[in-house]
Amino acid sequence: MTQDYFKTLYARHSKMLYSIALNIADSTSTAEMILIKTFQKASAQNISPLDRPSLCAILIKLLFESAREVIPPDGSQKIIKLKQFENLPLLQKMLCEQLSLENHCQEENVTTDAARRSLREEVNMLRKKKEVIQV
Repeated sequence: MTQDYFKTLYARHSKMLYSIALNIADSTSTAEMILIKTFQKASAQNISPLDRPSLCAILIKLLFESAREVIPPDGSQKIIKLKQFENLPLLQKMLCEQLSLENHCQEENVTTDAARRSLREEVNMLRKKKEVIQV
């Protein structure tokens, strides 16, 4: 991927991802570290919107992974849940429960295309919401 691609990726998604990180982290510096690690992971994995059902969902999943790595465990491992996803069951499973699209297809006995359509619909519903994402 080119550097311009990641600049565009950052410009489009960093604000939303940072707001989620702020709700997860206990400080702005920790939220910033989570955001940096998220984009480092995206760069290392050559994330492309062409081979993913939802770029937004993938980035949020990477953010959750980064948060778990950056925030030191205190024995009570905080369960990350986003209230905004409560009415978006597939996103909730994929992001908060770390369920893969393939596992979802097997569990629900649906095709990959059907699952991707559902995921796109849920992401579009999420984008239409004007509320601030809350944990």
